Amino acid sequence: MYYRGAGAAVVVFDIVNRVSFDTMQKWVDELRINGPSDIILAICGNKCDLSSERTVDEDEARICAENVGGFYIETSARDSVNILELFERVGAKVPRMLDADESFSGLEEDNFHLVDLRSLEESERRLSCC
Repeated sequence: MYYRGAGAAVVVFDIVNRVSFDTMQKWVDELRINGPSDIILAICGNKCDLSSERTVDEDEARICAENVGGFYIETSARDSVNILELFERVGAKVPRMLDADESFSGLEEDNFHLVDLRSLEESERRLSCC
């Protein structure tokens, strides 16, 4: 992984695949050892549309995220559930991080701008994998 200058990381696992949760924890450990100490960390449990098949308890994932200084959110990439909210939560933390550390590498207010994704036309927001 490449960490230098990273302001945030979103680590995703599949809530219906326990092995992916265990692997996610290893990636978070790697990130905490080698990444910036002040990186914004989001733990994302994907496939919430399949919650009846879940093998990872939501409370367990939330506690895991809190224990590593991150936050937890469940999403469905298939159904576009909480995708916008995930990035809004990450984005909301960036200005606070800048206020706390003016010298944070790579993130200066002139280097980014916010886009309201809700204002995009529906056709612009729709993604297709095929």
